[in-house]
Amino acid sequence: MTSPRILIKTDEKNRTALEPSPATGWYLLGGIGLVFSVVALADLVLAWYPLSLGDREWEFGTVTAVFGGLPLLTMGLMLAFGASVARGNLRLLQFWSVVLALLGLVLAALLVLYARTVPLALETVTDPVLKVGLQKAILKTTLQGVLYPAAFLWIAVLGWKHARRA
Repeated sequence: MTSPRILIKTDEKNRTALEPSPATGWYLLGGIGLVFSVVALADLVLAWYPLSLGDREWEFGTVTAVFGGLPLLTMGLMLAFGASVARGNLRLLQFWSVVLALLGLVLAALLVLYARTVPLALETVTDPVLKVGLQKAILKTTLQGVLYPAAFLWIAVLGWKHARRA
């Protein structure tokens, strides 16, 4: 009796024409993750152009846009990270762990920048309907600003610890 193989068919009578290839699957997922990451990162970098640091309204809008655009970047990074773990690629795992740690620190700094702009945004808007929309945007961006850096740093640490076991 052989040991069960998870996610891989071994039943001879229900055999498919193509043999399962987890290594190829992870390679492809890592590749599309890299594509997602590059596309999303380009979009997020373009949000900063033209640079207008010191203009609180620009800072508020830009940081809000950056946090709003993080889901695609996060999905891409996690696919690439997961593929490096699944394929046992030590160097890539270390690389993605460092990238996630740095990104987590950058996002934490953006949250600090954002916090400086919130009082001005709240003072500027006087219409009650617009104020509710602004408060929702502030709450959403603040949650993202706390959770994304925490998640990136946590996963970076776990990835680095896993790489050190090698």
